[in-house]
Amino acid sequence: MNLLVVGTPGVHRGWPGLVGVGPGQSGLARASQGRPGPIEDVPDQSGSSRTGPRTQALTFGPALCDSTMDFSHGFVDAQGGYSEWGAAAVADFDGDGVPEFATGGRGGGFLHLYDYDGGWCRYEVTHAVAPNVGAAPVDVDGDGRPELVFGEWGPEVLGVSRGGSPGSSRYPGASDKRLFWTTMDPAQAEFGEINHVGGDFDDPHDVLAADLDGDGDDEVVVREKDGPLYVYAVSEDPTDAWSRNRLADHLPGDGTVLVDLTDSGEVDIVTNRGWFENDGTGSFVRRDIPYPDDWHDETRVAVGDVDDDGIDEVVITESEVDIAARLAVCTHAGSGREWEVEVVVDSDRDRRGLHSLQIADLDGDGRAEVFSAEMENGKTDGQHRTPEWFVLSERNGTWSEEVLFDGNLGAHEAKVADFDDDGELEVIGKIWHPNLPNGNGTEHHVSWLDR
Repeated sequence: MNLLVVGTPGVHRGWPGLVGVGPGQSGLARASQGRPGPIEDVPDQSGSSRTGPRTQALTFGPALCDSTMDFSHGFVDAQGGYSEWGAAAVADFDGDGVPEFATGGRGGGFLHLYDYDGGWCRYEVTHAVAPNVGAAPVDVDGDGRPELVFGEWGPEVLGVSRGGSPGSSRYPGASDKRLFWTTMDPAQAEFGEINHVGGDFDDPHDVLAADLDGDGDDEVVVREKDGPLYVYAVSEDPTDAWSRNRLADHLPGDGTVLVDLTDSGEVDIVTNRGWFENDGTGSFVRRDIPYPDDWHDETRVAVGDVDDDGIDEVVITESEVDIAARLAVCTHAGSGREWEVEVVVDSDRDRRGLHSLQIADLDGDGRAEVFSAEMENGKTDGQHRTPEWFVLSERNGTWSEEVLFDGNLGAHEAKVADFDDDGELEVIGKIWHPNLPNGNGTEHHVSWLDR
């Protein structure tokens, strides 16, 4: 498949003199009032269960060629270039009713938009900045179409999750990373203009958006890896500096999702360090989730009803471990208080770097599956251990695994959506950094699985 590359890098518009100001596919509108307030960090009074996680043996399904889900692989972009690829987000940026895929990273700085219309087209949005991993579609200017909000990437990682000392900066001498937004609709004159609206970060790793206070407008949640958790309010003039409120001073690692966990009508914040219950005014009470004590701090977190009981579960992976990465499913009775944790993918399965996590009905049977994929970047090596894309399904209390793709191409921050408007879900995954070799020679790539 040929890739058509169009578009001109946008204009960098900075916001000078900014003072005093922890997976993004859609926002959620709620009906409460007030502005986001501080987290009340109190012990969970409800007696969360800490009986220890259960481990279940998986049953295994066929690989791609015999898959009951019948996915085929294709390249969205086989000539990606650059260095590490960070941000990934999905939204209908151009208003045509079909979602696009946005991604970017460093190696000179880049942000790309991929749009499918019988074939894949790449728009080069800007080369003025290097987007970090976190990115969220948000309608910041009220025109009915989402823009992209994202954090800035810094130099090499030195933080606690990678062996640094507690309390040290992940980027010593470089705690000045910024928060940006840009217009992603190629038809708009402002396409690719970079607006600087926040900053003073070490590592703005998780960026998400939802209406936390019920006023009809999305707030933006920014979580630094091994650092604070903030909520930003979009200014009336969205090109001005945005105000922010610090909700937590320090959360180890990463892994954050915004969701109404208990069906209360309010959007909560779920993390690898417990969840933060929205009291209806945008203030939060911190609650426990008894993840295994030895779980690695760098994670991906997703929430959805994976066992068809009408109550959402919390699913968590170990996203950056080089060997023996695990996946666990955390269930509760509906209140988010008493938990049972089941390790579905145990260390014996020897998965590597599970930095993709989505919950979706991939086979169209009305039941949600859990999708994940292994990274390249040396987590797998492309020779003795090659990456796989796979799904987990729960039926009658038993979990099974099915490999969808094993073509020696990994994924990082893969997303699920109907990208080709055929009524079925596809999976798109870019990589962080290629294995030497991989299934694309040694090159960066964006891949998709299409039904």
